Amino acid sequence: MRSLPMGEQRARAFQAAFSGEGSPVVEVDDQRLRYSPGRLVWIGDRAVLLSPGKNLDKCHACAGALAIHYLEPSGDGFRVTGSWPALVQGSGYGDPPSDWSLSDRFAEYPVLIEEGGYTAQGCTSGGVTLTELKPERPVQSALIRTIYSNQSGFGADNGTEIDGEIVNIQKGVSFDVAYSGSRAFTETWVRWGDTFEPRGETRMPQC
Repeated sequence: MRSLPMGEQRARAFQAAFSGEGSPVVEVDDQRLRYSPGRLVWIGDRAVLLSPGKNLDKCHACAGALAIHYLEPSGDGFRVTGSWPALVQGSGYGDPPSDWSLSDRFAEYPVLIEEGGYTAQGCTSGGVTLTELKPERPVQSALIRTIYSNQSGFGADNGTEIDGEIVNIQKGVSFDVAYSGSRAFTETWVRWGDTFEPRGETRMPQC
């Protein structure tokens, strides 16, 4: 299977993941998402398919998603061994995650990095989600808040703008989030079991 062109591998993986051709519509938590082929990566002898899904309800609070399927070669195609259709959430208006990538800097296995935000009543907040694609299943850490902008005219944090950047990555151990803007401070996240967790309570406000 791995000798085939990547485009053909992805097409066969997508067909196995969604049981057919075209752009399938799947119901996830009472919402309908239409998925399309995204990216296929290999972790050892296991294939991982990442498929963006657009929420057919395009309301402000309706999020799309990035589906994760684990597959293994079977005959001239693939067999699904695990499915997480909405583990990685997108933003509002039905959109799937748009700003995502894979990195080998954080952990032993590839980490899916997704960054997104949300604006409501003049206040914007958001952050980064890390999902490690471990051989047996994807493992997601808590949201790392990296975006805050309050121009709403309300509250003690009115006019505050803070941005966070992940720095000082020690693979499999820890990383820092350096904040700048209206306030400057640094917070440390450490590896605890299968996930990264903040050391103490975050000082980053949210909407």
